[in-house]
Amino acid sequence: MRYLKSCGVKRVDLLVATHPHEDHIGGMKELLSAFPVGKIWDSGYNHGSRVQRDFYRAIKDGKIAFGRPKRGFSENFGDVRVDVLGPAKLLKNTDSDANNNGLVLLVTYGDISFLITGDMEREERRTLEPLPQATVLKAAHHGSRNGTDGNMLRELSPEIIILSYARGNSYGHPHKEVVKAIREAGVRRFDTADGTVKLRTDGKGITFERKRVVK
Repeated sequence: MRYLKSCGVKRVDLLVATHPHEDHIGGMKELLSAFPVGKIWDSGYNHGSRVQRDFYRAIKDGKIAFGRPKRGFSENFGDVRVDVLGPAKLLKNTDSDANNNGLVLLVTYGDISFLITGDMEREERRTLEPLPQATVLKAAHHGSRNGTDGNMLRELSPEIIILSYARGNSYGHPHKEVVKAIREAGVRRFDTADGTVKLRTDGKGITFERKRVVK
């Protein structure tokens, strides 16, 4: 919350819960108490965890607009357009149904687009193909081999990729296959393990801290 406040954020127009795992929604109760929130989008996948129940209770108590959009839905927030690419259909009996029924969004401002993939794995990705090209890709599933690969990078042709993971995590993220694919694709890479990733765009180009780019 301190970081958002340091950026001058006073209100959150749209809060997105891509899927109900704790590492994605665990801090949202705190955010709801810190900022006014215009609306919340949720994947609609019922995980049944205490964290998810507490999150829903906080939304209800705060009387915040709430929706579970599916593929094909879009909404404009000022000059920013948000397109919902997934979920396209309910997937069952995958390695992680919570991951594979998550929200996948394309956020577009002018000529610049951001593909937000949550923890999407191969099973959900197959239901969304072909995915649109994007300027910035948030790597699926923290840089896991079952989230982002060379085929996906060739399809999307991103200029920048963001890997979201904690240093020394027990899952081995990012996986070496993904790191190799990113290197071979020549995509600029930013890792959250090195600190908060901050990109700025005017709708025509993107500026960033060049010293943060991972070679």
